[in-house]
Amino acid sequence: MNRSRDRSFRHVLAGAALVAFFGAQHADYVLVIDTSGSMRPLWPAVLRGAEVFIEAIPDGEHVSLVFFDVEATASRVLPRTLTGPNRSDLLRELRSLPSPKGRWTDLGLALEKAVVELTRPGANRLQFAFFLSDFEHDPAPGSPF
Repeated sequence: MNRSRDRSFRHVLAGAALVAFFGAQHADYVLVIDTSGSMRPLWPAVLRGAEVFIEAIPDGEHVSLVFFDVEATASRVLPRTLTGPNRSDLLRELRSLPSPKGRWTDLGLALEKAVVELTRPGANRLQFAFFLSDFEHDPAPGSPF
C-alpha cells in the first residue's frame, strides 16, 4: 500500500474509532479538494485518495465534496448521503473531474464553505472535515481572505 493511501485509511480509521467511542450515530464528512493549478502534479494521488476515502465511509453517512481554487461556490459541492448507488455515482463524478487549472488558491473560502456544509440543516452532530491541498494560500485580488 502506498503512503498516501495508507494515510487515507488511517484518517478514516480514526473517524471510525470516534464513531465507536460516541456510539452508533451517523456522521457528516466534508472532503475539501484544492483544484488550483499547483495541484496538477498531485492530481492522480488526490483522486485516488478521495476514492479510497469515499469507499471507506459507511453507508448512511453524509458526505460533501467541496472543490476550491479562486471560488468555493455551491456549484462546486457534491453533497449526498451515501448508499450503494449514490456512492457509485459520486465516484464516477469524481473520476470525471478535469485536471486542476485554477489560477488562485483561496484557503479562506474553502474553510468558509466547509463550515457551511457542516452547519447545513439536519447536519449530524459528529462531523469531520478533511483537506486535500498543498496549502499554498494564494487568494485572488479582492478576496476577503
